[in-house]
Amino acid sequence: MATIKDDWFGKKARIVAVNDKTFTGAITDITGKEDNIETNKDSLTLYDGTDYIFISDDEIKEIEILG
Repeated sequence: MATIKDDWFGKKARIVAVNDKTFTGAITDITGKEDNIETNKDSLTLYDGTDYIFISDDEIKEIEILG
């Protein structure tokens, strides 16, 4: 599980999920667990150029901020 940081907003990232799928794109949204009624987990939304991908902190195995 990764700790999601607010200063990642707007940055490009490469995320490896716990199922070993890799996603690369821009972080377009960060939501704290107190505002995430559905999951009660910190999460982020990644835009890969085609789709918006919602990822909770417990689904992230590894994250690399690319810029």
